[in-house]
Amino acid sequence: MIPKFKRKSKKKFPFEDIAKELAGKKNYCYFKDKEQKPYKFNYPMDTSVSGSVVNAQLEEIFGSDWKNAVCEVYTLSDGKTQDEIVNDVWHALFFYDDEEKLKGFAKNRLQLSDEESEKFCKITLPSDYAALSMKAIRKILPYMRDYGLIYSKAVYLANLGEVIPQEIWENEEARKSVIDEVKDVMENVEIGKLSGNLGTVVREYLSQKYGVDENALNRLYHPSMLEHYPQQRSNSDGIFQLGSPRINSVRNPMAMHSLFRLRKVVNLLLKEGKIDEKTIIHIEFARELNDANKRKAIKFLQKINENDRDACRKKIEELGYTSVSDTDILKYQLWEEQGHQCLYTGEQIGVKDFLGENPKYDIEHTIPRSAGGDSTKENMTLCSSKFNREVKRTKLPTALPDYDEILMRIEFMREKYESLDKQIRAIKRKSATTKEQRDSDIQKRHQLKMQRDYWKGKYDRFTMEEVPEGFARRQGAGIGLISRYARLYLKSVFEKVYVVKGNATAEFRKIWGIQEEYTKKERVNHVHHCIDAITIACIGLDEHNKLAHFYHQVEEYRNNEKNRPQFVKPWPTFTEDVMKIQDELLVAHYSQDNMPKHTRKRVGKTYIQGDTARTSLHNETYYGAIEKDEEVKYVVRKPLDGMEEKDVKNIVDDVVRQKVEDAIAKHGSLKKAVESTIWMNEQLQIPIKKVRIYAKNVVRPLQIRQQRDQSRKEYKRQYHVENDRNYLMAIYIGKDKKGKEKRDFVVVNNLEAAKYYRRSNNAEGGLVPDVSEKNGFSLAYCLKIGTMVLLYEKSPEEIWLSDKKAWQRRLYKVTGLSSLVISSYVYGTISLIHHQEARRSSEVKLKNGAYASNEELRSGIKMYHTQINALVEGVDFVLNDLGEIKRLR
Repeated sequence: MIPKFKRKSKKKFPFEDIAKELAGKKNYCYFKDKEQKPYKFNYPMDTSVSGSVVNAQLEEIFGSDWKNAVCEVYTLSDGKTQDEIVNDVWHALFFYDDEEKLKGFAKNRLQLSDEESEKFCKITLPSDYAALSMKAIRKILPYMRDYGLIYSKAVYLANLGEVIPQEIWENEEARKSVIDEVKDVMENVEIGKLSGNLGTVVREYLSQKYGVDENALNRLYHPSMLEHYPQQRSNSDGIFQLGSPRINSVRNPMAMHSLFRLRKVVNLLLKEGKIDEKTIIHIEFARELNDANKRKAIKFLQKINENDRDACRKKIEELGYTSVSDTDILKYQLWEEQGHQCLYTGEQIGVKDFLGENPKYDIEHTIPRSAGGDSTKENMTLCSSKFNREVKRTKLPTALPDYDEILMRIEFMREKYESLDKQIRAIKRKSATTKEQRDSDIQKRHQLKMQRDYWKGKYDRFTMEEVPEGFARRQGAGIGLISRYARLYLKSVFEKVYVVKGNATAEFRKIWGIQEEYTKKERVNHVHHCIDAITIACIGLDEHNKLAHFYHQVEEYRNNEKNRPQFVKPWPTFTEDVMKIQDELLVAHYSQDNMPKHTRKRVGKTYIQGDTARTSLHNETYYGAIEKDEEVKYVVRKPLDGMEEKDVKNIVDDVVRQKVEDAIAKHGSLKKAVESTIWMNEQLQIPIKKVRIYAKNVVRPLQIRQQRDQSRKEYKRQYHVENDRNYLMAIYIGKDKKGKEKRDFVVVNNLEAAKYYRRSNNAEGGLVPDVSEKNGFSLAYCLKIGTMVLLYEKSPEEIWLSDKKAWQRRLYKVTGLSSLVISSYVYGTISLIHHQEARRSSEVKLKNGAYASNEELRSGIKMYHTQINALVEGVDFVLNDLGEIKRLR
């Protein structure tokens, strides 16, 4: 059997190879198959088995006992163990990217011949993530290797040494006896001699034979899961609290952030006595719990993709490329998908254009990552590196010049998904007579849907005019992951945590008459999350059990056999109460302020605290300054082939602008003129490649630092950039000589704030003064992006004398802080979005003007610093994570 694993040509092979060797030809089947064969196996025949190619290659060079052989010849072996020496060899193979250096290591350190060194250099170590930690592997492996247990049983016993009394376990003979006894128990359960669940029977045996208590028996579990979340105990006040969610097995930053927010909400509920450890928790698993047919469909497509990758690798190697990376394979797949042409430029692409050193074509993201695009194959294209760098940059495809031509090149994508849609409809029309046929049709439909979704998703990314809210797949993909961790985390406190499937939630929304309201709110109002949560909380085991009967009654009703069925609601006025949620729901928004924090930098193997800001300080483009008509204007240099024709009139140099306009008139368009070359001096062959154009939108740029070579003109001595966003607005309120209220403001941009918060900055005082330097007014409050405010018209008492319904209408979140010059007077401008608003800020139309108590609800408001009347979060009130407002003063 071992030689089957050590075939250099087969990194993976089907499990059927093993079955055939053990049972003989046609004498075997998968144990769940209906056919009767002498031998049944617990793996499907098409299961992919990993070969031991690296071992095979090392054995070819050093012999079957290659580890000892390496130790004997390794010239740096003094004082090192066998594991440490093998680790040195692994590092050389994994990290050396220069073949000559690796060959030198083989000759000088391993004392290999030229021929053996060549073989050594061809060893490729697979790069991937392990499902288990090394600690877990070391615990599991002995049971598989020394006792012949399959993985699932070895995992269960991995912590046996921490369960059995130490005086027994430390005795080698007694230890072997314990393991053999447990093996016998497991086998007897498997063949039916002992009845009951495997885990229960083993636990009872260990308890009776060795007196193991319940706490110790709880450690009989997957070692990698033990570190998850230890059971919490109540504090001195008898209140349970969730501990830190930070554990090694949770590496996803989005999941960790969500778990910390979950802890804050749940711990507040526990602290205030609204729930306790006996509260029943329902948690929804969204887009994760696939049925058996879908799992089979996914497995089938994974197999196809694996075969395709192997075929691409082989084709690349046949072209003479010896070291083929995963990125190379992805490029090759995209190249084949695109019909060997660039979808943006229409240019034909050769293999040498994207493989090897300094490729002309590389992978680009159709929806830029900065705009929320993901890094899935669906969002990737093989594109001209120059085009991507100079033209596309962070644009959507629809914003590119010649988009109509791009649309023609991606027509094949639309044809593919429409063809797949037809196939899906054809399967739906089929009438299967047996369960096997139905399952087969369902699996095929799942396969076609996933393929259809891929091509439609790819096409949609090319046709999007803007990126919709929540588009990024990295957010969607994280939902199932977060649900999984959240369930384990909550079980550390709560006795009963149940799973509700996402599709069940949707079904009950329809049955209980709230789906229409949910759909109406889903994209525009955060209330839909609350509706979902209420629905999930009300779906218990009893509701699930009644659901099948209800659907049976529905079928009878449709067949005119019975009256229209009714599904009992959680309480009589359930639908009406849910509809009213919007009137009183206060949405607490969490906006993290990263400005006072700083990045950590890696120095060697350790991290040290740096003083770099964790936010964008300004936009990337640098602007030049020139004087025109006694006025300083700002300009930017742009390549002609990256300009739009409408910008030609903004070219600074009159002579250059005239030559460009003449070329456009001659050739018909800027694009054609650039393709034919626009000459500054055709006789001397001097082309115009870049031009300076006026940046008319840049009026008050930031001056971030001094130019190295100082000009005589002051306006040319600085680097000019546009402000990215402002960090804070301080509003000052005072009175003039007549006793009339007057206001002033100060805006602090990100760059100024970063300078203040730098750890190396020893400046005294606050970020803004307590008193206005201009007129002596006192600081009333500071606003930041994300600050919540309660608006009033004339007096703060309007708020405290009103009810929760009124608060719901008055609560807004600050989303923008800026300034505006009107008739030489500078106004501070504040953008506000209603707390229930779920759309992106850019999608909400802001309506100008001060707040009025009887006004129609505005989703977005824009007002001047002289108009805003508000109670401010953190100064006048707090809004906790339960959506409760508490007065501070």
